Amino acid sequence: MKNVLLIGCGNIGFRHLQALGSAVKGGAALNLTVVEPNLSSHGRIAAYLASLGAATQSALFNELPPGPGAYDLAILATNSAARRAAFDAVHSRYTLKSVVFEKVLFPTLGDLDAVAATLQRDRVAGYVNCGRRTAPGYQALQSALSSTPVDIIVTGANYGLGSNAIHFLDLAEFLNSASIEAMDAAGLQPGSVPSKRYGYVEIFGTISARLSNGATIRVTCDRDGDPNVVVHLTAGSEEFEIDETGRRLIRGGVAEDFAMRHVSELTDTYLELLNEGHCVLTPYADSTAQHRFFLSELLKHFGQPAEPDEVCPVS
Repeated sequence: MKNVLLIGCGNIGFRHLQALGSAVKGGAALNLTVVEPNLSSHGRIAAYLASLGAATQSALFNELPPGPGAYDLAILATNSAARRAAFDAVHSRYTLKSVVFEKVLFPTLGDLDAVAATLQRDRVAGYVNCGRRTAPGYQALQSALSSTPVDIIVTGANYGLGSNAIHFLDLAEFLNSASIEAMDAAGLQPGSVPSKRYGYVEIFGTISARLSNGATIRVTCDRDGDPNVVVHLTAGSEEFEIDETGRRLIRGGVAEDFAMRHVSELTDTYLELLNEGHCVLTPYADSTAQHRFFLSELLKHFGQPAEPDEVCPVS
């Protein structure tokens, strides 16, 4: 029996729960512990856990149960402001083998380093849910384009640049098997607007980056228009256009299916992590480097110093 702890079971957290539930329905022996402070969400969570029947042991709390204890996997699906405290509380009470963090990881540069030091010291495997690495469509492209720098242009409107830019920056590293060397947020529109998430802001415009193999990425989000995302790839003489919403890829004027993967479909990824000790999600150390560039550029955009404790209000 593998022990799994899920902290935060709102919208994104519930999708993680569905992925774990699919593992249980497929025969995996999991003991699921869910912590969600919002009591109004408990009805839906309890009903889903009950639907799994006797195939699993499960428990639902509105706060962390007392330790000691041990978990093979902890998933931290809180907002960015609460995630450091959640990690510290979980780590101080329980023995952990692996942790999957939602993103944006944390609101400060200091949090990135402090958690990295803890994971390394205690030999806890850390991963970040930049899930495009799990998508069969992107995995096939990475294999096919492995010898050529892949330039990426992301366009769209109202898809949440502050929250989702890190997904595409990670995609650039994944497709290129290279790391980001420089980032520039000078193309952002001045200022910000309040996010639908209380206490956070949203940004519009363009963020650009250059990778160690010479590839580039430009991520643009417009303020006008229905939510949409189109990903354009150029690798040498080849060009690809990916409609992620429609799950279609256009290559040489010909459209074909493009397999994506939602968070609720990460079942195989979690089983690999639980059974093998590793998975295809972004290693924490790699994501920390991406986040360092990203947070530093946003702090500059907001007119704030890139100091360890300076808060960047994106999640």
